[in-house]
Amino acid sequence: MISSDLWNFNGGDTQLTAFTWSGSTDTDWETSSNWDGGYDGDCVLDVTIPVVTNYPIISSSTNATVDNLTITGTSLTINGAITVNGNLTTNNGLTVNSGASIIVSGTSTGDITYNRSLANASKWYYVSPPVEGETIEDYISNNSLETGNGNVGLFYYDNDEIAMSYSGTGYIFYTPTSTGSFTSGKGYGTKVSSVSDIVFTGTMPIGDKSIGVTTGGSIDDSNLIGNPYPSYLPANDLLTTNTSILSEQTIWLWDNTINDYATYNQLDGHYIPPGQGFFVDVSTVGTFSFLESWQEHQTSDVFYKGSNSIFEINLKISN
Repeated sequence: MISSDLWNFNGGDTQLTAFTWSGSTDTDWETSSNWDGGYDGDCVLDVTIPVVTNYPIISSSTNATVDNLTITGTSLTINGAITVNGNLTTNNGLTVNSGASIIVSGTSTGDITYNRSLANASKWYYVSPPVEGETIEDYISNNSLETGNGNVGLFYYDNDEIAMSYSGTGYIFYTPTSTGSFTSGKGYGTKVSSVSDIVFTGTMPIGDKSIGVTTGGSIDDSNLIGNPYPSYLPANDLLTTNTSILSEQTIWLWDNTINDYATYNQLDGHYIPPGQGFFVDVSTVGTFSFLESWQEHQTSDVFYKGSNSIFEINLKISN
């Protein structure tokens, strides 16, 4: 048998063993002429993206599947979906845009960047980092957050914290000099000063995740948590698996189309998109679990936002 980097020759038969991007025609992932030796989306193989002129883009209508994916000194942009059955190596060159998703079954090396579009300025959004290792200081520096009263448009919720929170509400704000790291699976509130994307950069979350939840707080039993993956999670699985610690099998998200909470239970078939934060109400101190096996791709991205009218939190802007 004679072999090369792309093909095995065995008794006159040829068998493709890997795909290597060339970008000879344009940036479209599904254009065969952009790959050395061609490309067949029905053939799941290792993929390598070397340094070339045209960097690949996975369109919003594409749902790609590969074995191992290696990005070498270049970049890959995902507007649709990709599943990596093996290992991912990004060399810090992978960008996932709002509503798109990536699922990795093996290991992951290098950073990814997830951009989540926020359609409205000066409104609170509940978010959760879809990457690991993002720092508070980088998030503040890299995003156009509103500022006022010595704070920035970023907070977390503590149902037992009255003294340090805004007017005893449990909402605790960060300042322009805050440091630390985001917590995987935790929800945060954020507000931008202009319509823009918020950017999260960190490593790909691998394996099951969990977040501690508390009850019996001085304020209530609510916990602001969120999707820890850059993919979609079925609300049904979230609620069914964690039912023993919940006061009811309900997820609360703010829906600006009805100016009220949208509530979802295990019968609604709702999916939590990447970057989405949400409230749950718990009946006991425990751990809220997110299983890696729940991850899915979806073509409909419904991202809910918070509202000043519900929580009456306003950052007073000063010149």
